[in-house]
Amino acid sequence: MNTNPSTFRLRTEIRWFLKENYSNVIFIDDINLNELYDKKKLEIILVDHHYLRSQLNKVVIEIIDHHQIKEDSIILQNSSAIKIELVGSCCTLIAEKLLTSNFQMTEEIAYLLTGPILFDTINFSPSAGKTTEKDWQIYAKLQNFRSHSADDSELY
Repeated sequence: MNTNPSTFRLRTEIRWFLKENYSNVIFIDDINLNELYDKKKLEIILVDHHYLRSQLNKVVIEIIDHHQIKEDSIILQNSSAIKIELVGSCCTLIAEKLLTSNFQMTEEIAYLLTGPILFDTINFSPSAGKTTEKDWQIYAKLQNFRSHSADDSELY
């Protein structure tokens, strides 16, 4: 996760979805990226952004993002797999990728993907103007993997 433990405490929405069980979360300070880069053992997938200012842009192998492309995004030239689409949540694109692959979707992963979709689209609020048809479609597909009908409106 591109944050450190002290800042993570402030990310209440993420902590809520992880149900305070984040012992498996890897923080940016836990990995020496420069050392891995120097040893040529580093590949990066950028998720929810497409711009990286550093020598590390040479090792970006994939980009999945839902933001408009910055004009100076030189990094895009170095990536072999790029998925940038203006949808309400980047998790919509990640879920779509998983659902159309051989990935074995679990209830837990479906739950963790639906959370950010709800959060980013402000619970599919029409007044927010963030939701796309694809957000709705992917959200509906993810619900097929959830055994109980949780009231997702409890987020708000």
